[in-house]
Amino acid sequence: MLYYVFYRAYSCTAAAIKMGYNVSGFLQISDDMLLNVWNLQGLPRDKPWFQPRVRVADVRMRRLPDIATTSRWFPWIFGAGRTAAQMTLNTLRKLRPKLDQNIGLKVQRFMEQLRRNSGCGDCMMYEASDIFYVPSWMKEDYVLFADLFHLHRLHLELAVPTILFGLAEEHQVVRLRGNYLWGEAPRAQFLKYYSPHDHFQHAWKLTRLVDHSRGGGGGDLRFFCRVFLPKVDGDLAGTTEKDNNNNTLHGRRGGR
Repeated sequence: MLYYVFYRAYSCTAAAIKMGYNVSGFLQISDDMLLNVWNLQGLPRDKPWFQPRVRVADVRMRRLPDIATTSRWFPWIFGAGRTAAQMTLNTLRKLRPKLDQNIGLKVQRFMEQLRRNSGCGDCMMYEASDIFYVPSWMKEDYVLFADLFHLHRLHLELAVPTILFGLAEEHQVVRLRGNYLWGEAPRAQFLKYYSPHDHFQHAWKLTRLVDHSRGGGGGDLRFFCRVFLPKVDGDLAGTTEKDNNNNTLHGRRGGR
């Protein structure tokens, strides 16, 4: 199950869309994402959201720079990486000539948009994809391409940015503010990087509240219970305070 979630969790959003909810859009986050919900209110619900960075994956390249700290991106060398990307692009090319069918037109527009955003006809996009948002106008096309990508078991960190940047102009994608902390050392000092004005911070797990072996424990518990949760509580109660620039200061406990 964890393998499936890590590699192909984008299908979870597709499954939610297929349930037919009448909503403005669909937000997917990983379990280790600390989400500053009080900063989401002003974000446009009619545009896709993604993290600040995105990279181009050329399927002709045997290696790609890593999204974290190592020299190469390890999923690329496995079946869900380069091989799946090549097969996926080949499938799209086979569907593209069917212009008399709705799917052919969708694929043509998708590949043209992806080429404009990537600057390459043999490329996809890749990046850590622990948080993203699909607006309702994009939902049918998202399902179409998520299902196509899932056929070849394409890795999550290829599929999500490729779909978003294949369905929207780059300037239309809202880039969320946040940090990705790679490695135990920065994660043990997460407060050094955390900002209440960001939208997210990754990675942060609830086990840190009791796991002293990885730098967690008391400090994490105080942060989560005395700083983070009151802000969430204040946001839900509509009592979150703002400064003169409409930035969140802190949440006050209010009545329900």
